[in-house]
Amino acid sequence: ELMIADNIAYADRVIEATVPAGVPLVMAGFSQGVAMAFRAAVRGARHANGVVAVGGDVPPELLADAGAVFPPVLLLRGRQDDWYTASKLEADLAALETRGVPARATTCEGGHEWNDAVSLAAAAFITGLGTGAR
Repeated sequence: ELMIADNIAYADRVIEATVPAGVPLVMAGFSQGVAMAFRAAVRGARHANGVVAVGGDVPPELLADAGAVFPPVLLLRGRQDDWYTASKLEADLAALETRGVPARATTCEGGHEWNDAVSLAAAAFITGLGTGAR
């Protein structure tokens, strides 16, 4: 837990130094980076406006914490991804929806990768956050 807290503190310092107050903040992560994106979005000093999670699970300790407040979430996986399987994506989506989190899931062509299709889906999600669409 100390390493997680250190990582969140590091993310807080980077955000404070690079993202002006009032600018919308979306955390994005790929594979193992998904956990850090969620942790920084939910536990960080500045609550995020959204999370883009590509090829990785929602951290179980956040789902188990009834007090954790999640922003809107986009879960993405590649159709041929053997690491973040369709069943894992569906389980994460169901867990978030049970908590009332505005979440959606998209499966793109490809494997365990961040590719052009993922970038397009992430861009549409982020643009929708700016217009109030979800």
